[in-house]
Amino acid sequence: MPDNLTFIFAGDEAGDASKNFEKGASRYFVVAVVATRDADGLRSVLADLRHSENLVQNYEFHFNSLTSARLREKTMTAIHNADFTAWALIVDKTSMPYALRDLDGMEFYLHCVVELINRILWNTGAKVR
Repeated sequence: MPDNLTFIFAGDEAGDASKNFEKGASRYFVVAVVATRDADGLRSVLADLRHSENLVQNYEFHFNSLTSARLREKTMTAIHNADFTAWALIVDKTSMPYALRDLDGMEFYLHCVVELINRILWNTGAKVR
């Protein structure tokens, strides 16, 4: 992996860090990291799509909001052609080790972020500078 990648943490995780399933907590928690050589270029991919599709400037491309097959296809094509690498950690909170079940929401969230970053570093050989 080249040394000149800019890492951007995707702070808009999926699910929630709570484990209170009786009160509606999600079963899965997902965190993601995106790496790119050109952060502005990556941002412009979706900005250009918003413009070409006459969407508001701050339109967010959430999975559940892509109900239009045409917009979903255009979004996936734009993302497919963009220059980035992504990693995600998906946690099934119902099958976690007991030690993790005792973590509060923020502790669990941070544990997942650190775990993902450690896995990226381990699998890519990248170094933290």
